[in-house]
Amino acid sequence: MKRTIIIGFSTPKKFKFASALIRCFENSKYSHIYIRMKAAPNSKLNFDKVFQASHGDVNAVAFDVFKEGNHILHEYELEITSEKYFEIAKWLWFQLGKPYGFLQLLGIGFKIKLGNNKGDKFICSELAGMVLKEYLNFDISESLDYIGLNDIKKLLESR
Repeated sequence: MKRTIIIGFSTPKKFKFASALIRCFENSKYSHIYIRMKAAPNSKLNFDKVFQASHGDVNAVAFDVFKEGNHILHEYELEITSEKYFEIAKWLWFQLGKPYGFLQLLGIGFKIKLGNNKGDKFICSELAGMVLKEYLNFDISESLDYIGLNDIKKLLESR
């Protein structure tokens, strides 16, 4: 059975200073990437789940709740096997609560490398990059610590 995950790009509906800075640094209308796990039609938990690095940590929220506070600007659907879907879901669940990588964000913004966090802190583009590289075999040669929103978007558009 095939399952679907979505890599999405968004920006908050209300003004947020950090979001404005990210949009400025990235020269884009979006400031955030999320991973949306589509629910199976026969699932007892029949709602889409969003995994993201935001608000100080890696967290999860129902997609309907996420949409209330965010403008969805782009979404890229990736059809995968059920086995791969659950591998990704399990990995994402084990990232929940890990801290946000604020220094990484500064590094991307100012185009400088501030060290490697070794997977114990995440920014939204790194979380999505890990899924794409480690589970979906996207060819990403640069450090995921410093991969930007536009880098992820270009990878998705090239497929």
